[in-house]
Amino acid sequence: MPYTRAASELPNYDAVVPALLSAGVSKLREECKLTPGVPLKPMLAKPTKAIGEVLDRFEGKRFTCEYKYDGERAQVHKLADGTVGVFSRNSEDMSKKYPDLVEQLPHVRFRSLYGRTLFSRSDI
Repeated sequence: MPYTRAASELPNYDAVVPALLSAGVSKLREECKLTPGVPLKPMLAKPTKAIGEVLDRFEGKRFTCEYKYDGERAQVHKLADGTVGVFSRNSEDMSKKYPDLVEQLPHVRFRSLYGRTLFSRSDI
C-alpha cells in the first residue's frame, strides 16, 4: 500500500521511482509527499445503473446516502512563488479557464481541509 498511496499523492514517476530506489518501500511515504503544482490522482467511484444495485449491495448493513450535485471538480494549488494553479480531476491544468480565480486567490489566505478549501480574509 505505501507505493499506491505515494503514487496517488505524488503521481510523478520522476519523483517516486528515485525515492523508491534510494529509500525503499518502507520510507516511501516520508520521501513522496503532497507537492503544490502536482495534482493528486482522483479517487474514482464505481457507477451503478439503478438504485436497486446499491440497495442490494448494502442489504442488511447501515449506510447513508447523499445527493450528488453536478459540477466540475478542481484542485486549487497555491505554488511556492505565490501563484495559483487550478487542476482538473484528470490532472489537466485548467488555470486559464478560471482567470478570475487565479487572479484573486493569491490575495486570500487559504488552506485545504478534508478536501474542501477554506477561505479567510487577511484584513479581519
